[in-house]
Amino acid sequence: MTLISNLSQKGQVVIPKKIRDYLGLVPGQRVKFELRSNKVFIKPQPSVDEVFAFVKRKQNTQVSKKVLKKTVREQVEKKFIKNK
Repeated sequence: MTLISNLSQKGQVVIPKKIRDYLGLVPGQRVKFELRSNKVFIKPQPSVDEVFAFVKRKQNTQVSKKVLKKTVREQVEKKFIKNK
C-alpha cells in the first residue's frame, strides 16, 4: 500500500487514515519512528497503562518478575507488533 501526504512548514505529516486504522492509532497516541537502511518505520508506542492492563492479578496473588516480564512481552508483541 502506497499513500502520499504533505510535509507542513512545521515538519508535520498527517498519517493517512488507512494506515492509522491498520495500526489502530488513535488521537493523542504516541508513535515510534525507526530509521533503518534509509527507510522510516512507524509503530504504535504503547503507554504504561496499556502494557500493564494486560497483566491481570488478583489482590493476594504473587507474580514473579520473570513471569511478569514474559507476560508483558507476549501481550505487547501480540497487540502492537503486527508486522516486524
